[in-house]
Amino acid sequence: MPQLAAIILAAGEAKRFGSPKQILVWKEKTLVERAVQSCIAAGCTKVIVVTGAHKEAIQLSLKPEL
Repeated sequence: MPQLAAIILAAGEAKRFGSPKQILVWKEKTLVERAVQSCIAAGCTKVIVVTGAHKEAIQLSLKPEL
């Protein structure tokens, strides 16, 4: 069975938005958490999250997923 991997690009600075969109909470989960969970639900065996401007905040929001 082939393995499926995903890369989530979550490196944006979100200057115009005013706060990091990646960690915006919607229905009790951050957007980046939802993206990771969607990849896992789709059968991805490896999920890579590329971070940038808000690296620490994104990492903290994903701790429960690790």
